[in-house]
Amino acid sequence: MDFKSFSELREFIRRYNSTSILEIGANKCWQKSETKYSVPLDWVLSNTERNYAVRLMLLASAGNPHRHRDISVETFDSLINAYHSWEDHTISDKRILDKEAEALLSSIQKWEIDNEKIVRNWSFQLSNIFDL
Repeated sequence: MDFKSFSELREFIRRYNSTSILEIGANKCWQKSETKYSVPLDWVLSNTERNYAVRLMLLASAGNPHRHRDISVETFDSLINAYHSWEDHTISDKRILDKEAEALLSSIQKWEIDNEKIVRNWSFQLSNIFDL
């Protein structure tokens, strides 16, 4: 997988049923958190993979849960690897990091709007905690 922009990655993710992405991502994060690492570098690499899984899940949260196409574990893993090895890595370029932050915040805000009956009972909203 080779993405030329963050928008292209986001559009690719939106092809899939967002619930399937959330399920696979949550399972991956759970497995990584349950694994005991004896070598600190292995923990760092695992934590990096978990962080990218969370980013993919956040992007998927603004997607369509009614799409008929479920993402596979292999495709999800490929997305993590593509995201991690992306030439224009978000950490290396502040402009891309800013665009990613805007997209993630807008995904969270869209989810809160779409689920306002749930959100109105919360003592605080995620969009109030996160800011650009």
